[in-house]
Amino acid sequence: MAQDKPDTSPPNEEAFEDFSSRLDDALDSRAQDAAPKENQSGAAMSLAIKLASELIAALLVGGLLGYGADWVFKTSPLFLLCGLALGFAAAFLSVLRMMKTLNKEGQHNASDSSQEAVQQTTKDITGNKNSTALSDSGRE
Repeated sequence: MAQDKPDTSPPNEEAFEDFSSRLDDALDSRAQDAAPKENQSGAAMSLAIKLASELIAALLVGGLLGYGADWVFKTSPLFLLCGLALGFAAAFLSVLRMMKTLNKEGQHNASDSSQEAVQQTTKDITGNKNSTALSDSGRE
């Protein structure tokens, strides 16, 4: 029985260069794919903070105006409750207006990759078993 001996000849330089260039290309494309995800999460965080601050500000303004009206007219919680209700309504309308604006911008500026991600998520939620095969075919 003859044992197979490993090839001890020096590696082919052309093969090494080819492998090196393919590896660099793959690493560059992976870095480019990761960059938009970081930007998207930053934009989502910014939107969440903006929404929260608008809700809190509207409730505070309504509550303070109601408290001030209670103090001026010497009523107990009547105007405070009305002010809080009006503040909540104003906050709700502000958030609704912002969501409509973002929805219109999203429809006009949606890229193919984001639409693909939404479709993939929808397929995953609905339990479509072929969702991974469909997403893999879109990457080729």
